[in-house]
Amino acid sequence: MATKIFGVELNRPTSGRATALAVIYAVGLIGLLYWTRYWGFDVNLPAKVFLSVSVLWAYVTSLVGVRVTDGWRSWAIYLAGLVVFNAIAGAVLVIEN
Repeated sequence: MATKIFGVELNRPTSGRATALAVIYAVGLIGLLYWTRYWGFDVNLPAKVFLSVSVLWAYVTSLVGVRVTDGWRSWAIYLAGLVVFNAIAGAVLVIEN
């Protein structure tokens, strides 16, 4: 029996290719953000952190099977987690500065 969160059934993806592409995309995007200075422009640290956290959250939710195409409850789970983890990242940035 599949696990449910707020009535949303969690189904792990069956394709290894989808997971591999998600990992490559996330690592590539995060790498691009952290080395933008090489191309002559700078992205500030909070933008890098928030985008990195967002990409990682999207990857983690795809691993456990939260699909935003499954309805409003899936969107609520996804967006609530995104807000919470970005708030934690923001708090860490404030503490560090």
